[in-house]
Amino acid sequence: MVFSAALVFGAVSPVCAQTAGLDRLPSRFAEYRGARIHYKSTGTGTTGVVFVHGFAGALEVWEAQLPAVEGRTRALFVDLPGSGRSDKPNVAYTMDYLAGGIDAVVRDAGVERVVLVGHSLGTPVVRQYYRRYPSKVVGLVAVDGALRSFLRDSAQVRTFAARFEGSDYAKNVGEMFDGMLATMTDTAMRALIKRIAVATPKHSAASAMREQFDPAIWRDDPITVPVLAVMAPNPGWNDDYVAYVKRLAPGIRYEVIPRSGHFVMVEHAGEFNALLSAFLSAERIVINDNRVPSGALSGNVLAVRLEAREGQWHPDEDNGGAITVRAFAESGRPPSIPGPLMRVVEGTEIQASIRNTLSVPLIMRLGEHYRLRIIDIHTARPSMIARMLRDSTPVAWRAVAKDGMPLPPDQATMRPAVQQMGNGETYDFELVPTAVGELRFTVSSAAGALLVSQTFRVR
Repeated sequence: MVFSAALVFGAVSPVCAQTAGLDRLPSRFAEYRGARIHYKSTGTGTTGVVFVHGFAGALEVWEAQLPAVEGRTRALFVDLPGSGRSDKPNVAYTMDYLAGGIDAVVRDAGVERVVLVGHSLGTPVVRQYYRRYPSKVVGLVAVDGALRSFLRDSAQVRTFAARFEGSDYAKNVGEMFDGMLATMTDTAMRALIKRIAVATPKHSAASAMREQFDPAIWRDDPITVPVLAVMAPNPGWNDDYVAYVKRLAPGIRYEVIPRSGHFVMVEHAGEFNALLSAFLSAERIVINDNRVPSGALSGNVLAVRLEAREGQWHPDEDNGGAITVRAFAESGRPPSIPGPLMRVVEGTEIQASIRNTLSVPLIMRLGEHYRLRIIDIHTARPSMIARMLRDSTPVAWRAVAKDGMPLPPDQATMRPAVQQMGNGETYDFELVPTAVGELRFTVSSAAGALLVSQTFRVR
């Protein structure tokens, strides 16, 4: 495993801000250069996830992530120095200083290895932590935060930072957060985040804002641990930026959440938590030397159960960084490259099932043609219904084959994407996505009970 076994868990559902789950965790304080750094902890173990808020923030912004980790792994929620309930000394709030504050918390909590999750300004902070303490870091998560400075001209930096250094500091901070929170529908959480921001002292907030543009922290030194980036749509995250971060962190998993504002983990908590869960539970993909065949042979039939999984692939074994890829595994075995070997004599019947364990939406491209094969291998249910839906309305697909045989032209027609199936039946359909957004494939019983649901994101 790339991560500790304690970090293996599945996707979870969103939670609203009113649950106040973080409030019930006791406050703890770590000593750091004469100041106290506030944090909260859940779980046990020496490997954990550390959540780091952004500019003028506090640990409360991670409220909806508590269910994703509680009872599954060790997790630390940190108020950075100068923010929240941490002390706010009159010092320069450099990314290095803030990273040191995180390490004080990590040491105080007895944690030895960390996955760092940084939102917004928290992203350059956790990257600086990785530079200073590389042996402690097993993964990084950037949440709508930059891995390359979006202001490089010193005059632009001075102009931008000056907004937060004058007498109108509170007004300017409030207006900036109004813009970043405009798409958030949770009014209670929106008000809380803005209230925290405006209450953050000017000296610490302005210093952190200015120091994040220090050219020294934007070096192109590569990131070799696994990286997940979960971003909101933003013209700044253009093709050039994405290409840059993929060079900086080979194998990075880069996801954009459509229709999201800056606080992705709040506005789309369910989807964010699913991505985080998949990242934390990623297995190490092994090299398949093709010595051990897969499946169970009975007479003239080979039965094999395959699973689609996501894992960490080390192309140079342990001598280089890992990349996140999707691979096949035989049920009960780790994923492998090449995939499971099926070695049989000619004429052997192969009965294969494939289970998709990925907890994030699969991707389809607008206008491309997809062939879907649906096989009913259930023996206890005489009838099931398969659907492909946009919202709750079936889309259209074209029937192309039944039980492996092409349909005649008069039957290979476009129709609503609803198909009733009996035991042992196989249907093939052609689907062409006609609009961006999400599609949902479902299988339900004849009585209406939902049995399977898989989301496809159309881009």
